Amino acid sequence: MTNLFVLGYRDKPALKEHVTPHRIALVTLIREYCAVKQKAIELKSQVMTSDEMDMWEYTEKEKRDFMITTLELLQCPDMELKSLMNKVQEISKPKMLEYFIHRLIHFQEEGIGALMDYFQTLQENLFTESEPLVNKSSVLGLFLRRMILMFDKLSFSQVGALYKAYLRYYEGWRPDSHQARLSISLNEADTELDISMDLEDEESQHEDKDIDRSPGVMSDGTFSQRQAEYFISQQAMLLQHNESEALSAGDLQQKIRELLKSNSDLTEAHFLSYLNNLRVNEYCGAINSLYHYFDRHQLTNPNAGSKVKEEDYGRSFRYAALNLAALHYRFGHRNEAMAALHEAIRMAQETNDNICLMHAMGWLHILGEPGTTNSAERPGSRGVSETNLHYLVSLGVQFFAKHNAISKAKPSSIFDYLMKSDILNCQHSQVDLMAISYAQKTALWHLYGNREMASLCSQLLLNLNTMEAGIYHNGEAGCLVLCNLATHFASQGQYTESQHILQCCKQRFPQKSQHASVWMECEQTILFDRAMHHGKYKEAEQIVLTMTALNQQEASYRKALLMKANGETTKAFDLLTSLKENSNSQKESCHPEYTVRVLLAIGELHCQTEQPSLALDSFLAALTICNEHYFTYLAAMVTVYIAYVQLQLGMAQHGVELIESVMVTILAQGSLLDRSRTNRLYAKCLVAAAEGKNIEKKKSALLTAVNMLNGVLSGYEVLEAHFRAKETLHLQACLYNELGYFTERNQCALKFKKLDQQCPTVSSLDLSVV
Repeated sequence: MTNLFVLGYRDKPALKEHVTPHRIALVTLIREYCAVKQKAIELKSQVMTSDEMDMWEYTEKEKRDFMITTLELLQCPDMELKSLMNKVQEISKPKMLEYFIHRLIHFQEEGIGALMDYFQTLQENLFTESEPLVNKSSVLGLFLRRMILMFDKLSFSQVGALYKAYLRYYEGWRPDSHQARLSISLNEADTELDISMDLEDEESQHEDKDIDRSPGVMSDGTFSQRQAEYFISQQAMLLQHNESEALSAGDLQQKIRELLKSNSDLTEAHFLSYLNNLRVNEYCGAINSLYHYFDRHQLTNPNAGSKVKEEDYGRSFRYAALNLAALHYRFGHRNEAMAALHEAIRMAQETNDNICLMHAMGWLHILGEPGTTNSAERPGSRGVSETNLHYLVSLGVQFFAKHNAISKAKPSSIFDYLMKSDILNCQHSQVDLMAISYAQKTALWHLYGNREMASLCSQLLLNLNTMEAGIYHNGEAGCLVLCNLATHFASQGQYTESQHILQCCKQRFPQKSQHASVWMECEQTILFDRAMHHGKYKEAEQIVLTMTALNQQEASYRKALLMKANGETTKAFDLLTSLKENSNSQKESCHPEYTVRVLLAIGELHCQTEQPSLALDSFLAALTICNEHYFTYLAAMVTVYIAYVQLQLGMAQHGVELIESVMVTILAQGSLLDRSRTNRLYAKCLVAAAEGKNIEKKKSALLTAVNMLNGVLSGYEVLEAHFRAKETLHLQACLYNELGYFTERNQCALKFKKLDQQCPTVSSLDLSVV
């Protein structure tokens, strides 16, 4: 959602075109295709066999394949003749391929004159007929006209240099049948070329220098201005919509160097380098490329007057400051980002640049503290609507919905705002914001306790058709919903399915991509929970260290849980208290849901150390936060913890009533662990509440509890929660003993013994609270 980069305005310089050997080959390819096409038209009036027709006439599919391949050749950089031939052979008729090769050999054998005559007759053969074979306004027509024009502008010495480059180009591919003839003719052509070059005294001293010295000629493997701009726009779009389809960071940076070598004034290449550095979190490279991009704007309008220049410079500075704010935000430099943003706002206000101000307002909202007045300002109001910045309108509505979620607004109003954003996104085909909207709904449903709706929204996003210009959107929202599904499956004990989803996430977002940290954190969280279930605390400790590099806040919380499980109660209490104080003092960086989890951990620690009265304060504080923010499911789980306190204080019947009041919510929306914990506690409360009653009621309560514990045990076995399974077996054995079911008691005892041999209990705190 924060990937909002703004390009500064600039006047484009005049496009530069170059005649190269590769483009001569492309011109020849198009010309010979037209020749074969013309021949097929002439032969239609004659009686021909089917074999003759197949030799000359192209089918519609063959025409389409030829045009698509030719378009790709026009857009890609220069390549060797051998590579070009491999592509041409796939789309050419035998006769056309024969004409094409013959023409290339003719240029090589007949010398410069043949090349000059070919370009001289090219225009009159293709464009001047009553029914021209090539439309002047078509892609191929424009390309041919540019090549003819640029060839006409070459001096004789430049044509000679171009022909010499063609000979080297042709030498890289030469048919075996012409091997001997080529070696002889090549020497003759070089001799002829040297004599011709001597006619121009002022150019003769440069005849043996590199072909790049000539202003109208480029060497092989380089980009023209048009090819470079197409490449930059394509890669920039891929980086923002589907990073996995773009070139790797190293390969792309190498291509950018080649672009700048061929077109040193191509400033957009520096901005592409800036985006490429951002994807790998390279701060120095990103800020250096950003400075290069905006510094070169001062040199791209040479024909404008001083007044226009001053206006362009001011605009460049404004957008430079705005992009600098985005850069600092990306690397977590909030103060520096705010300073750059204020500078952009000041300059935009001085020149009444409303568009820049609207973008700045969007970033001011992003940089504002969640839940404060600054973050509540909506950039989707009247000012943005008048400037037709529909992207900012929708983005502002989504941020306002996020602000309301943190500011204790009703869920209905939040989803109403997201509905308005969805309408705008559909009207203007903003697929990236559609994806963000679904991801935001997933997070909101998860917070409000409806896990099934969260899973449904995740699947809706994954089934959304996000294709734009032939590219499927594959951004951070997709990574988030995949991780949500992986967590959902893991919470139900389906670890294999969870790993499959994470594997898919790794393929779509490779380890070096900018969104890889999302699935890395999700994977570590799942591994931590599983290690804790197994009682592998050393392994869990290593996972916490890995998680620290991804999310310091979450790692600290997990570290406290690990200390609590290891029996380090004092350290765990100190760390949890510190986390609680930090969450209260830094509400802008701590979500209320995180605060609730910390309070629950503190209360659970008090219960494990037999201080239930102290635990009640933490649980009630957590319940208050849940009710204020409409965290329905979390409120239900807090109620279960309060029921446990009631059980410890000897008020088991109150505990039963509390659990029954939230049982439907937990069974419908809870994870397998939470359902099993709740049922186990409910069984204990039923048994405790039946004490002192008549024998029949007590036996009925014991039987109900035993049957319920069978389901609990099954859930723990699926989750591989061995310690909790041992506790359940112990409780079940005690109940069977009290009922007089000694066979069942012995079976539970045997299972307990086998499980205890695999996972021995080394600390009394291994016994869980709920």
